[in-house]
Amino acid sequence: MIEAVEKGVGLFRGVSREAQALGKSAGEIFKSFFEVAFPDLYPKLELGSRAVTGKEADEILKAANLSGLSPVFYDGDNGLALVVQQGSQWVANESAAVAKEILDYIKREHAYGNKVTGKILEEHFSGLGYGWEKEIVKLVLAVLLRAGSVEVTHQGRRLRNYQDPPARAAFASVPSFRSASFSPRESVGLKTLTTAVQHLEELTGEEVDIEEGAIAARFRKLADEEMKLLLPLAATVLANRLPGSDFVEEYRQALTGIQGSASDDCVRILAGEGTSFKENRDAIRQMREAVDSGAAQMITNARLALEEEWPVLQRQGIDLIGAVNELKSFLEPDRFYENIAAVKKIARDISEKYRDSYARLHEERSTQFASAIDDLKGRAKWALVPEDVRAAVLSPLTERACELYFSEENSTRCAICRSTVSEMQSDLVALDGIKAQAIARIQELTAPPEEEGVRSERVKLAEFFTDTLDSQEAIEEAIQRLRDYLLKLTSENVRIIVE
Repeated sequence: MIEAVEKGVGLFRGVSREAQALGKSAGEIFKSFFEVAFPDLYPKLELGSRAVTGKEADEILKAANLSGLSPVFYDGDNGLALVVQQGSQWVANESAAVAKEILDYIKREHAYGNKVTGKILEEHFSGLGYGWEKEIVKLVLAVLLRAGSVEVTHQGRRLRNYQDPPARAAFASVPSFRSASFSPRESVGLKTLTTAVQHLEELTGEEVDIEEGAIAARFRKLADEEMKLLLPLAATVLANRLPGSDFVEEYRQALTGIQGSASDDCVRILAGEGTSFKENRDAIRQMREAVDSGAAQMITNARLALEEEWPVLQRQGIDLIGAVNELKSFLEPDRFYENIAAVKKIARDISEKYRDSYARLHEERSTQFASAIDDLKGRAKWALVPEDVRAAVLSPLTERACELYFSEENSTRCAICRSTVSEMQSDLVALDGIKAQAIARIQELTAPPEEEGVRSERVKLAEFFTDTLDSQEAIEEAIQRLRDYLLKLTSENVRIIVE
């Protein structure tokens, strides 16, 4: 030991003559002195002995990319190889010798259950065996945080993303650094990072650094952008009962998960599910474009064609079963949005055939009821009907003799009478009875005043033709019953009104 001291003293006396060779600052000269004088006490001094300004930790935590940092970060005589080139990009290197030394210590202490603070790290690596400046320890920890190899707890918060301001605050001052604690993380491998970056660049068209924090931040930003677009779509899908509501909800849950995930989980999700995410995003975009192009109206028209128009056409014997089955298959959630044009065409074809059929029936009813109205107006007694009641007498006929008017392109009923096909068919069957009621009303309105002792009676013909007239004998019997009853009323001086 005495010999070592004498050697050190001799070297110290020569410092004034060889200061430039030992170093520029007093600290460098002192370390050079001890490295030569006491090599066994500081065997790893050279591993972390570099010139720093104290701003390097903040520099790497704020840098947008790692290509233009101070020389101490790169390989070379003045560097620590903490940042290396990977392909065309620069990435944080947790395998650098000085980084591995600090990371191994944190892992070892953490395995023992010991809390590792910045103060503990500073004291350990500035002491025997190392002799490193605390600024070296800080910048290496900043690199490990950016690489995703450690997480920092500061003011009660566990922080993994180097881009979070509270994470940078842990390095902002000596008290903050010394009170912060550091623990190891299972870092995301380079292969996973590379895969995640490839998927993210395919999704965004932007180049992203191969860093956990940068990848996670951009993926969360993408999730935020997608969520803003998704919420109006989800509301429209639910309000209009559009296909795919379950798929929209699943996508919303996936986005929520990404927004709330830790940075390493974000990277793993992106690496493992990036292709599926892209497919789902494309499908959601297709849904959004279809909705913007009028999908809600198209689905309404399709359902109208299947639920209201097709049953009518089917009862009329019109064969559209092939088109109907195809339309039903296109309304499945996984087929609707990619076959939107086909849905529109088939629904329109069914609707056109229905409207043609409806128009023909409507015209037939209008024509027959208009003819009945003309017949009533041509009767001699019509001129005797008071003008103020004429419209009421004819209203059961006139309201069924309307002119066809479709108020909307896909309307299934006349906007004036609102009659269904079944109602128009029933009207045609009931035409004779409706006309007979009008005639009876005309007779009632134009009958002379009743004489004293003379009463009136309405005779309903249907009451005398209750049985099926399937033979000449049946017809003659029904007519005879009617004749006998009318003669009986006449003999009793009854005024007869036939209905």
